[in-house]
Amino acid sequence: MCHHGATGAVSDPKRKWNTLMADQYTSRRRSANKARARWGVLLLAAVTGCAGRAPQPVAVVQPQDRYADCAAIFAQVQANNAKISDLSSE
Repeated sequence: MCHHGATGAVSDPKRKWNTLMADQYTSRRRSANKARARWGVLLLAAVTGCAGRAPQPVAVVQPQDRYADCAAIFAQVQANNAKISDLSSE
């Protein structure tokens, strides 16, 4: 009867090499998955950061526009510009 040490393990260089290669492959795979996950989180953060608040669309033509004179149009343009300045600071 042949005994191979106390644990019964056979010292096989090919098996050791295959185990080493498998461990390296698994390690590289984990690193690649972590990198992919990091990029995904960064992309999600970037896209979410651009979202801001929900849009509030305004019709281009308002019902009261037909009654506006030049002074009223100028006042509306100034009010719109002031609103744009306020919103751009957010």
